[in-house]
Amino acid sequence: MVGEIISAAQNGIIHSGMISTRELRMQLRDILISLPGQLKLPFDVNYISLYELSKTSKLAIVYMNGTLVFELVIPLLNPVELTLYHIILLPVRKEQLYMHLTPEFEYMAISKTHEYYLTISVNHLMSCKELISMTLCPETQPLRLGTAGLPCEIELFMKPTIIPRTCAIKYLELSRSIYHKLKNHNKWIYIINTLDDVAVTCDQWENAKNIQLRGVGIITLSEQCRAHTPQVVLTPNRHLKSVQNTDFIPPVNIPTSVKIPLLPSAKLDSLLIHQNPIVKLNDISDFSKTIEELESAVQEEKDKSILKTTSGMHTKIIIILGIMIVYSLYSAYKHKQKYRSHRIVIPRVDVTTL
Repeated sequence: MVGEIISAAQNGIIHSGMISTRELRMQLRDILISLPGQLKLPFDVNYISLYELSKTSKLAIVYMNGTLVFELVIPLLNPVELTLYHIILLPVRKEQLYMHLTPEFEYMAISKTHEYYLTISVNHLMSCKELISMTLCPETQPLRLGTAGLPCEIELFMKPTIIPRTCAIKYLELSRSIYHKLKNHNKWIYIINTLDDVAVTCDQWENAKNIQLRGVGIITLSEQCRAHTPQVVLTPNRHLKSVQNTDFIPPVNIPTSVKIPLLPSAKLDSLLIHQNPIVKLNDISDFSKTIEELESAVQEEKDKSILKTTSGMHTKIIIILGIMIVYSLYSAYKHKQKYRSHRIVIPRVDVTTL
């Protein structure tokens, strides 16, 4: 029995032979009463099981003075409850390009009153634990109070009427359609530059049904169906588990007054058309450019044009000078030859004295 208890503890599992569920709940109630302030345990002590406790806590074995000590570390909850959101920003068509905002963080957590918030990175989210009733994340930064100086992610959640100054705008030219699956749903956001013919097949149908998708929208599929697009096959999940994070699409309209610098089509293609297939909206920022980068490219093209023109002028001047020098040398040579051909020869006369 002792060997099984130690083996289970080494794998982070609390063995039922170490403590009974009834005794565990009694001890947890005593701990809950003695907690300072508004701190809470991350579970209901009246219904906690050994398995759920193993998922929530960390178990370690310490050998002291011939005695095995089992150390159980249980995280405490901040009294402020936050809802975790996954930020999804839809590109907006602007002339031949698509514009989109680029927040710094992909996830954010915000209180129900919108008073407190946290911005969360993907790496931070990977350290979180998904429980039955919540997602438990380590507190790597203090809670922020939503007053002034809000980051882009939080300002978008406040449903602004204009683009927040803290949000950067990027540009992209789509050469293929994008299908982005929403987490925990059999739904895909699609962004199609022209038109996609999609064949939908379902288990209960004898033949496929053809539909056409264009622009920006959401396609929903049941578990028994599949959608065959020209580029990918959309396959629903058979079993979706419910978790607390929610996909958040900010309803922000990008103003059409923004002017995009004009670029030659070849230069535009090399800057904005992605070479790798895009399957998620989170990837488009890697293939996009800011207005400053586009303006820099425009200036670079102007500098190259000026340099080319200047170089051409210098070449012409050098050629003209070369022609003038050759002509001058040739004229001097001809003049010298002419002088030699007309030279007067005076015969020598001997003078005799009479």
